Amino acid sequence: MRLKKIALLLALLLAVSLLTGASAFAFRTPGEENDLDLSKLEFGDIVLVSGGDNIIPMPGDWDHAILYVGDGRVVESAVGGVKEKDASVIHESEEAGIFRVVDSKSKLSRTDIEEVRKGAVEFAKEQIGDDYSFRWLRWPGEKNKEADAWYCTELVWAAYKNNGIDINANPGYTRGSWYNVSANCIAESENTEKIAYAD
Repeated sequence: MRLKKIALLLALLLAVSLLTGASAFAFRTPGEENDLDLSKLEFGDIVLVSGGDNIIPMPGDWDHAILYVGDGRVVESAVGGVKEKDASVIHESEEAGIFRVVDSKSKLSRTDIEEVRKGAVEFAKEQIGDDYSFRWLRWPGEKNKEADAWYCTELVWAAYKNNGIDINANPGYTRGSWYNVSANCIAESENTEKIAYAD
């Protein structure tokens, strides 16, 4: 009986989030916003956010991943699908961090890295209109470089993976993330560097 009540509550909250467009299941109360300096964002940066009352908590410190595509715009996969939005949505979370993709092995020139970032942004924009994927909830988890539905971190990871840089710190099985790519995996990658943080 208790499981039925929990399932019903989750279904109700999912319906509310679909109707309101809430990102990543996050319901936040006013005043819990971060003050991240968006002027520090560069084309292709990854923004990781957390905070609020997440219905389904993500492993680690971060709950959601967003890709900055330039001109004050971001692409994210959330309940409701892959969409391009104004970067101001970043402020709707309690905490946010800017992570820049780097080549930790120093095999790529600065020009090459810029091309990788450009390719990642193009990839993410090509997925606009795709569905949101709940596959990260199914054990043992999975991540795909090619799909027609994406969970938030999978989209950001695939954008870079398809352009030659793996931003997943734990590409195999890990406790908590299983075979998924989590926001924490992106934050801990040797191929990302934290640029800014705010709460």
